[in-house]
Amino acid sequence: MSTSGSSFGNCFIPPLAALLITTYGWRTAYLLLGLGGLVIVTLCARFIVRDPERLGLRPDGIQPVLLSAEALSGPRVSHNRRDAWTLASARRTVSFWMLVAVFTMTWLVVFMPLVHIVPFAIDLGVSQVTAATLISVIGLAGFSGRLITGPLSDRYGRLLTLGTCLTLEAVAFFGLAVSSGLSLLYPSAALFGLSYGGTTALFPAIVGDFYGRLAVGAIVGFIFSLAGSMAAFGPMAAGYIYDVYGSYDLAFLMSASFNLFSVMLLCFVKQPAAFPPGRLAG
Repeated sequence: MSTSGSSFGNCFIPPLAALLITTYGWRTAYLLLGLGGLVIVTLCARFIVRDPERLGLRPDGIQPVLLSAEALSGPRVSHNRRDAWTLASARRTVSFWMLVAVFTMTWLVVFMPLVHIVPFAIDLGVSQVTAATLISVIGLAGFSGRLITGPLSDRYGRLLTLGTCLTLEAVAFFGLAVSSGLSLLYPSAALFGLSYGGTTALFPAIVGDFYGRLAVGAIVGFIFSLAGSMAAFGPMAAGYIYDVYGSYDLAFLMSASFNLFSVMLLCFVKQPAAFPPGRLAG
């Protein structure tokens, strides 16, 4: 639910940004958006609680235990033996690096439609205003995808649901490659948003399932900084391909192949051992 906020913002922030740029110029618009984000995020952070146990909640099916006041006020509260995992011990598992590879492949191309779908639509003869609505379609579909995939992954498993999302994302890229107008652009954009949103929501959930809750922030942050940084190169590569060939078709087809390769890698991802390397199950 929390990750759906970024997709929800895709529906409303672009028109706001356009209005600010038109009124004040892009430099002032960036400043206003930055200050607004700083204030809103800071206010929201005041309501964040570090551990569910501090509210008397029992996540992950953990049975209630008697906790002292000192334990409740400490920085970490957990009675799940999976939480013995740390970033250092997670990095010593094959599953960790397989997840890095999977998300590197998909994040390498994930921002390509967000950057290039509007000029791509304009090249097909769509008006600039109508082409901009494709971003809103991606945002709305992404909002739905992030909310839907959580319950589906609870029922059918994280890895199966992630594989389905990556496959649908490949289909969406193929749809973009063969699009000749809005009749296929809109459903392809919606399918991309749905699958991309689902992939993003499942990422921290899979890490939590594999390595527990206490170090999930450090592990997710490490993988995101390593694999997520590859997202900067996808739009740039697509722009280069367009400059050379005068078309985005090859870029979209390559993006589809990257996602299918991610699905293949996902077949080799396994749940790590119950205890971190070097730790005794005692």
